[in-house]
Amino acid sequence: TRKTLEHAHFIARITVAENEFELPERSELFIELYPEDEPDLRPYAGYYLADHDNQTIFWAAPVKTDDLGALRVNPGTFADQHLKLQLSHQYWSHVECYPLDKNIDIKEAHENLLEQLSFMYIDVATSVTSTSTWSESECQSFISILSHCPQRRKTWTIARLTALMAQWQFQNLYGHPSARLDRTYSYEVEVNDPTPDADDKAEAEADNTSNKSGTTATSRPSNHRWKKFKVRIEVYWQIFVAFMLRVTCMLLFDAPAAHNTALEKVWVDKIVHRVRFQDLINKTAKDWSDVSLLSTVLWTANMAFLAIPYPILDPQQQHPLTRVQTATRIAMITASLASTVFSVGSIAISLLHIRKHRTERTAEESCRFLETQHHQVYGHRPLAVLWSLPFAFLMWSVLTFSAAVMLFCVTAGGVMTEVMTLALSALIVWWICLSVWYFWRREVNWTLADGRRSFRMIFTDWLWEMKLGAEKFGKSFS
Repeated sequence: TRKTLEHAHFIARITVAENEFELPERSELFIELYPEDEPDLRPYAGYYLADHDNQTIFWAAPVKTDDLGALRVNPGTFADQHLKLQLSHQYWSHVECYPLDKNIDIKEAHENLLEQLSFMYIDVATSVTSTSTWSESECQSFISILSHCPQRRKTWTIARLTALMAQWQFQNLYGHPSARLDRTYSYEVEVNDPTPDADDKAEAEADNTSNKSGTTATSRPSNHRWKKFKVRIEVYWQIFVAFMLRVTCMLLFDAPAAHNTALEKVWVDKIVHRVRFQDLINKTAKDWSDVSLLSTVLWTANMAFLAIPYPILDPQQQHPLTRVQTATRIAMITASLASTVFSVGSIAISLLHIRKHRTERTAEESCRFLETQHHQVYGHRPLAVLWSLPFAFLMWSVLTFSAAVMLFCVTAGGVMTEVMTLALSALIVWWICLSVWYFWRREVNWTLADGRRSFRMIFTDWLWEMKLGAEKFGKSFS
């Protein structure tokens, strides 16, 4: 191991000399030896240089941006000041691992960190779309800890918080002219397919080869037709699934749309804020708990309803029921049993969701969860459908139970009971429809000539604003 370390040190010195690189006055060389049982790590060692004057790390040879750990950031948004934040993050991570007081100015670093934490605290307290990864209580705790931290432990504490701060600023494109000031603002698109796939490249290479050799492949027209047919089937399948998702959303009372919007807001550009995601999970879990309780009450009400004898006016009468009465009784019992099934389904799915999301997750675990549940074309819509099932089943349980009660009221009483029940039911249905219309998403347009407001209902797009790719869609019909 010592010989390997000396050889790696020698190679690093040679690299600095060959590139005629002038080292700063206060710099450190860090060498990492890779395990021998991992053949994928080649060469056998790596290095970096830490500049304590400029608080950054560097290498003696040119380095690509991908090697800086910036794979989660859109490459088109890089800027010099932006990339310096990633180098600063890695420098403070180095100081965190080797917290020597002589390497940094403790007083200056402490003041800078307090300024940034104070700014973050005010930003979180005054903005619901703050890009801060910490909550108000966490910022306040960090400020208090820095004030009472022992001097011998302050270097590590400052290095840890400053490294996290630099990483947070890098992810939000600080140092770039278009820095992200709103955590819901995205620099990326959900589906993009700007580059040709492997089949296109292979076909282009085959065309160039055949053109240069002066030959023509006889199977090329058939391959081209097969490829067009394949792309067309893929596009039609995506449209069909998107249409079915939209129909499912309507059958689930448009609840998946709200869950999908909330999920997309906490997973912007594949960046997850732990506090925001945990708040979403807590609110959703509370909704599931409330839905489970209401479903239990409705389940009990259905059991009591099915125990009522029929006909209720004279349970001892032996006259046979007419066909209308028999059909009405069957419809009433069926509606009540359907309400019971929906209640049980709502309770079961609510308990499964609560158990799944009961424990708190770290930022990495939350990001991994959302990434595994994300579809390339449909996004988080399948997950949103699953999250909305408890509420939707409860609503269907309420509707079917209401239908059963209405049928019972119509058949159990006289003409006056039927008239009053139908009139009251029509009035309630009217107010429900009016409430749905009033609280639906609306857009205000000022396009009328007299300046009056023009309200236009905005219903969720049938394809949920999914981008199937203009190029792919165009190729399927060309």
